[in-house]
Amino acid sequence: MKRFILALILLCAFAAAGAGISFWQFAHRPGPLAASIDYVVPRGSTARISHDLGIAKILPQGILAEKQFQLLTRLTASQGLLHAAELHFPAECSPLDVLAILRHGVPVSHHLTLAEGLTARQMTEILNQNPLLTGPTPKIEEGAMLPQTLSFERGAPRAQIVHRLEHLMDETLARVWGEREPDSVLKSPKEMLILASIVERETGNDVERPEVLVSSSIASLKA
Repeated sequence: MKRFILALILLCAFAAAGAGISFWQFAHRPGPLAASIDYVVPRGSTARISHDLGIAKILPQGILAEKQFQLLTRLTASQGLLHAAELHFPAECSPLDVLAILRHGVPVSHHLTLAEGLTARQMTEILNQNPLLTGPTPKIEEGAMLPQTLSFERGAPRAQIVHRLEHLMDETLARVWGEREPDSVLKSPKEMLILASIVERETGNDVERPEVLVSSSIASLKA
């Protein structure tokens, strides 16, 4: 009887050791992802995330693999929470690599260009047609936004983009207005912007537009 109990204990120990080795190999083994991708991680439980990442071939597929990933997540919970965002996953990333990306990865940046010379209506159309942005576009006043290329994350509100560019325009106007001559004929930054916009639209050369806008603004302050 004692020999049977000892044999059973040893069998359980070997099984536990084998399971531990298998789990360690799962955590460190290169994953099935053939080429790096940007993937939108959904909001939800660890079970849903592991299932979706398996379908995307970022993690190994199957119930056992999902359970192992969930256990790995719990064992490393002190390293941080999992985040829902569009993240970049390199080829053959291991489950441990995936967890590090889910916890500390920087969301993928996208870029949007609102060029000089566009009307408020044209800017509104560009924002409305961008499928990566969300929500309605607020009414844009002519000349209220500073034309430029800016970065944003997938799902950013269109209103947020508008407010960012309006704030940048306000800062730019304040800086240029502060450099005006004491005897300037213009009475406000808005008057300066209107005059600069009129002069800027006189050029058909897209390359010259930024220079014309700035130079005309400064010149108008010294008129």
